[in-house]
Amino acid sequence: MRFQDLAATLQGTLSPLWLVTGEEPLLMLEAVDMIRQKARAEGCTEREVLNASGTWDWSKLIDACQAMSLFGDKKIVELRLSSPRPGVKGADMLGRVPQMPLEGVVLIISVAWDWQLKSAAWFKKLTAAAQVVECAPVSARELPGWFKARLAKWGLSADPEALHILSERCEGNLLAANQEVLKLYYRFGKGKMVQ
Repeated sequence: MRFQDLAATLQGTLSPLWLVTGEEPLLMLEAVDMIRQKARAEGCTEREVLNASGTWDWSKLIDACQAMSLFGDKKIVELRLSSPRPGVKGADMLGRVPQMPLEGVVLIISVAWDWQLKSAAWFKKLTAAAQVVECAPVSARELPGWFKARLAKWGLSADPEALHILSERCEGNLLAANQEVLKLYYRFGKGKMVQ
């Protein structure tokens, strides 16, 4: 599914296995935040974050997904891959994730997009079993609309010329674009028109 479809998907039952990938870091962060928020609303009170690489001890993933808390609370496990190349042991473990019993666990795996991912066996197995969120870059044509929606989220509005200037200055970098929106919000507050 595309990032834009995630909010609607989260209205239903929460899947225990998620794969968030893409070329847009801001949207990837926001997608994981949205899934985490839904998991917390469904009773996941614990959270464990694992930062994995090719040389990482992959048994920690099994431990995190199987270790229940003393009080039996549901748990969120976030696995952040530092690279689309997890190494031989990592690829083997990631390929076995769909068979892992995820009782009381919501596992969110995030990895930056790489053209070689589609051919990786572990990636194919994960995408077949997980809810996949693709966070594609916002095109230059779509950027003014993205700014308009993001400003509206903070209670601001802008005229078309201001949206055009913001889009040109950020050059498609959504992290910088989001920072500009926050600056405008802190400077003007809610209910203002940016010109």
